[in-house]
Amino acid sequence: MFGGCGASPIRDAVMVRPMHLQLSFLGRVRGTRGSYEETTYRFPGGREVPASFFGAALRKVTKPDRLVVLGTSGSMWQVLLEIAGVGEAHEGLWQGLAEACEADSITQGQLDGLAAVVAPALGCEVRCRLLPYGRTPDEQRAFVRILAGEVPVRARVTLDVTHGLRHLAMVALVAARYLRVVKGVEVAAVYYGALDMPRPKDAPAPVLDLAGLLEITDWIEALAAFEQSGDFSPFADLYEREGAPKETARLVRDAAFFERATNPMKARERLSTLHTQRGCLDTPVGGLFADALMERIDWFRRPTRAEQERSLAYTYLDRGDYLRAALYGQEAYVTAEVVKLGASPKDRGRREDVSTRPYPPELKTLRDLRNALAHGVRVADKRLATLLRDPQSLRDTLQGCLDVLLGS
Repeated sequence: MFGGCGASPIRDAVMVRPMHLQLSFLGRVRGTRGSYEETTYRFPGGREVPASFFGAALRKVTKPDRLVVLGTSGSMWQVLLEIAGVGEAHEGLWQGLAEACEADSITQGQLDGLAAVVAPALGCEVRCRLLPYGRTPDEQRAFVRILAGEVPVRARVTLDVTHGLRHLAMVALVAARYLRVVKGVEVAAVYYGALDMPRPKDAPAPVLDLAGLLEITDWIEALAAFEQSGDFSPFADLYEREGAPKETARLVRDAAFFERATNPMKARERLSTLHTQRGCLDTPVGGLFADALMERIDWFRRPTRAEQERSLAYTYLDRGDYLRAALYGQEAYVTAEVVKLGASPKDRGRREDVSTRPYPPELKTLRDLRNALAHGVRVADKRLATLLRDPQSLRDTLQGCLDVLLGS
């Protein structure tokens, strides 16, 4: 509703400079003072700005196109009139807001009027938005929806979590992540004015940028996606973004590709090289995840090709990737049989011989399921047709085939 005109907000946002929004929270100070403490804030880079409300100091630094102030029905909204220097000119509005603040009864209509008054004085578009307290999961979800409604697609956002109820800052960080993923928003910074942080007397209050927390969530989501899909290629981009050598990122990307393309030998070559360069994975954030990643791809350290393929078969079975489980299970069986004949696992002729000779019924089942899963063909065997309609039965059957062919 505030993304500008045009039929395609995503297209328009790409064509023009993205709107820069500052989202600041407003809380309430208990007692007679009724305002925030005046202090000087020192921003990263050294700039110092005096202010009581941190959002006002931040606005001078970030110069947003739109300032969105968010608070509850009990926030001290009247202080925005003082910050804008128009309190005396709008004494009636100030008094009404102060009384409603005490009664915890501020309305959105009052805030719309407030925004119209302070915007000219502050020199940018201003939105004042009423938030729920976030007491319940429903209110927390409503909080996220309200923030999302205020931010256009692909906008640039500076988030200020200094004031307001403490738990709302946690919800705000989740909302910021939501905006990045769902609306393509760039979260330029997440600032906190650390007024209460110990410091020498009369020293400025340090301003902390917490955006690094959002970077950690990128890695958490990549690891969670890997657990489900088996694709660890997204880590290549994350490591590259953190300054890891391009060769390291390439090894991760190639290894993921070859593993999922059922070419374990080439995948193993890349992973073995990556293992010898383990130190390159210890980037500032990536170092937190390097051990977890290497533990999850340690199949390449199995001593034989058959054991490597067996490990991959069971791993993909656990992930519910039944096609790759069947493929790797079949390859593991063939490899083990070729080795029993005294031949090299790379001997294509012997592999074909093993693949075409009479084989156990479990291998036939594995092959038939593989073909049906890969090509989507109808199967004449009613039992197999039934399996393909029942995920649990399909998994149990694959598990049984692997246990018999590869050893449980």
